[in-house]
Amino acid sequence: MGTMDPRLPFIHPSYAHEQRLAEDNQRLEFLGDAVLGLLAAEMVYEAFPLAREGILTKMKAHLVRKEALAAAARRLEIGRKLLLGEGERRRGGAERDSNLADAFEAWLGWMWLEEGPRAARSRVREWFSPDLEALRTDPDVVEDPKSLLQVRCQEEGLGLPEYRSVGAEGPDHAVQFRVRVLIGGRPAGEGVGPSKKAAEQAAAREALEALPPGR
Repeated sequence: MGTMDPRLPFIHPSYAHEQRLAEDNQRLEFLGDAVLGLLAAEMVYEAFPLAREGILTKMKAHLVRKEALAAAARRLEIGRKLLLGEGERRRGGAERDSNLADAFEAWLGWMWLEEGPRAARSRVREWFSPDLEALRTDPDVVEDPKSLLQVRCQEEGLGLPEYRSVGAEGPDHAVQFRVRVLIGGRPAGEGVGPSKKAAEQAAAREALEALPPGR
């Protein structure tokens, strides 16, 4: 322990390329991703003793989603420690969710190796306790509209929902995507959002609202 460069978790590939370094933070990110998955699974397993496997899987995914990792990285001011290539830095890379989430996982991987599993487990439990408490308060937060619509369709023998892009509108810097969801080949809902994923969720939400209860 204590032999690895403490800057390594924060070395973005763009910086390593520009500086001709032999290593960036991607290997540590790989390790940290696995460590975080294990510790998050342990947390929800202990916190929800009556939850079935499917719900535990969704809760774990909710804890380790990119947005949650980026939020944790911001609380820890990891963005200030990131070493970025000049172009990536100019494009606002220090605030990009993907860079922050990757660096967070790399830092966890570094901690696992340098400080040991006990320290890593303690820190993860501390960092994610608010997110875990939010799940205790409202476990339904893990159920997104697309998942709920798929379950409804399967339960009622309607087949899997099909999502189709029907266009985009607005300027390049604020484009809005429009997506239609079909159930049994028929339009069931339509949604608009800043990404295709967001538009699909909005379309699924509209379809759910249109389905009669107990159909």
